[in-house]
Amino acid sequence: MTSRKLTLLSLLASMLSIALPAAAAQGAATFSAPLESLEGERVGSDRFVVAGIEVDCDAVTYRGTVPIGSRSLALEPAFDKCIGKALTGLPADFYQELCDFVLRDLQPRAGGERWAARVDIECHGEWDDVGWDLFETEWGYSFGRTLCGLRIPEQDGVGTALLRNTAGDRAGIEVRWQLDDFEYEVFEPSLVCGAFAGTMQGDGLYEGRATVDGVEIVAGEG
Repeated sequence: MTSRKLTLLSLLASMLSIALPAAAAQGAATFSAPLESLEGERVGSDRFVVAGIEVDCDAVTYRGTVPIGSRSLALEPAFDKCIGKALTGLPADFYQELCDFVLRDLQPRAGGERWAARVDIECHGEWDDVGWDLFETEWGYSFGRTLCGLRIPEQDGVGTALLRNTAGDRAGIEVRWQLDDFEYEVFEPSLVCGAFAGTMQGDGLYEGRATVDGVEIVAGEG
């Protein structure tokens, strides 16, 4: 190898040694929450699809807390007034065991005006799952007679949330949920939602949009 080539390689190596620390030094985007508690609600429509059943809800809310400068945001969802679109429509109840949708690893999109976050499901209650109970009739719903049951265990990497700060004086973010890779289990089987219990399925889907007040995304400094 000629001395000229060695010089060029040395120069490239020197440039890389300068550029890499500079890139590493760039600050990551964080969540900032000036309020003690966060509250959010859906925008438009939301839908779960589990065991081939689409579940639509008329009311979806979120609650959470986050320390200032946190790189993650935990939102506890609550789904209400839900119907499973099977047969003539099944009353559906989302049972909550203190589980959160946790947003992590903010990555800039569209020139830094939007961000994408990985979503995990994490639980901190007595059990480690959330899920759906579907009822044959409103009468059965009132008296707790379930037609079938589905559980969603805590798990990592269930999909993506697309985020941006809302316009205006109050802190807030808009969230577009794209959870298309989560697992669930049929634990109370029927012909409607799976005839065999105990088998994990990986085709769960959740799509929806929400606004959350009391938190904003702060871009990292270079």
